[in-house]
Amino acid sequence: MRILTVLILKGIDLNKEVWFTCGSGVTAAVDYAAFYQVGLHKTSLYDGSWSEWASDKENPGEFIGSMIEF
Repeated sequence: MRILTVLILKGIDLNKEVWFTCGSGVTAAVDYAAFYQVGLHKTSLYDGSWSEWASDKENPGEFIGSMIEF
């Protein structure tokens, strides 16, 4: 339950959907699984990764997000 504690202390709204992505999809899959394990099911894994997203010129080129260290 440490994940929930950290998220609450960081002020993360647990009612909002969370999307996970990373450079290749591998690291994001671990984060996705951890959130799901503690009952946070409003999650999505973009398995195409940041590399795929950035390669499509139609997608926005700016990433706005946050990183939470546990």
